Amino acid sequence: MERRFDGRGVVFPHHRGRGGRRDPRGGAYRGKGGFGSAKVTATIGETGWRTSVFPHKASGGWLLPVKKAVRQAEGLNEGDRVRVRLTL
Repeated sequence: MERRFDGRGVVFPHHRGRGGRRDPRGGAYRGKGGFGSAKVTATIGETGWRTSVFPHKASGGWLLPVKKAVRQAEGLNEGDRVRVRLTL
């Protein structure tokens, strides 16, 4: 999926449906990780890393923080469009 990099991370909108926020795995949000997070493997370009996505209050979706090493390796700047692959 392609999203815009905001300088710190990438925000993904939530799945709309009954029951409020949805788990990135497709089920009802359970909030079992720290801060309501879910563990993922993320890939941008040729760079992959293990991380977590976190609930994003402003959008009701999820925030994928992008580490400095990944930003540098992929030459990311604020406002860039990035293609992200998430594996749960």
